[in-house]
Amino acid sequence: LFAIVSLLIALPKRYSYRQFVYFMLVFNALMVSAGVTFLLWFHEFYALDALDYFKDIKIYSGLVRDWLYYNHAAFLSFFGLSGMLFAHALYQKRRLGKKVLYVYDSLLLLFIVLMGSRVCLVIYGVFLLNLLTQWKYKRRVIMNSLLFISISTILLYNIKKTDPTRYQLWSISWEAIKEKPWFGYGLGSSDKILHDSQFIGDAGFTSDLDFNHPHNQFISFLLEIGALGTLAIIMIVVYWLYKTEQHKNKIMVLFLVGLGYIFLTESILETSKPLYIICFLFLLITNEDKKLNIKN
Repeated sequence: LFAIVSLLIALPKRYSYRQFVYFMLVFNALMVSAGVTFLLWFHEFYALDALDYFKDIKIYSGLVRDWLYYNHAAFLSFFGLSGMLFAHALYQKRRLGKKVLYVYDSLLLLFIVLMGSRVCLVIYGVFLLNLLTQWKYKRRVIMNSLLFISISTILLYNIKKTDPTRYQLWSISWEAIKEKPWFGYGLGSSDKILHDSQFIGDAGFTSDLDFNHPHNQFISFLLEIGALGTLAIIMIVVYWLYKTEQHKNKIMVLFLVGLGYIFLTESILETSKPLYIICFLFLLITNEDKKLNIKN
């Protein structure tokens, strides 16, 4: 697997991007077919209407993707969203047909809807908005910043109603963060904190949940390395973007924007499998190829 990954990174972007796009195209087609078939037989197996699938989508969509080796809905959707950036880059350079692009975007949207990843549905809209507009750099930064702040605020104030599980995880984490706001409790401490009876009680709960991270990477950072550590990471990323001029690379900027949204609902750096693929995509995007680098 790593030999194949290494070969892809060594290839020119137009080849590696195309291979990634076609892989995700076939994958999304298979998953959409499985999801639609499941819906067609849904009433026969469960004596429920198709709309009931979406009322308890986490359980039912899990049955659709249960056969996969790795079946996390949000991460699989995000990998497809990364391919969306590659597909549009290839299309702009006339290395991908319009019909293929439309089919890719359509299948990806259907996949996200059928899997029930709400944050990835938001990312899809944000990506599409950025890819279809010709904003200048400063305006793009301002618009995306306002969008991110607005969506983050809406999520924060509605999390108790929309996702009680994450609300409990975030509440317990926040009680712990208030105790050590600057330096945190150390890397890998999330699991212990979330099962600490003191913080559980302080947050107003009587029992813990079977999770080892807060399902929010920003909260994980604050919990484990504190505000100073989190600020240091942000500064390093910003410095690197400008030092390497990757801030002019539209794909890289949107990729990081997408990661920012995923960070709101997932602690993506706390688990190994998605981290491997995120690192692979990061290397793929930063790989120098003047023929395909899209400068905004």
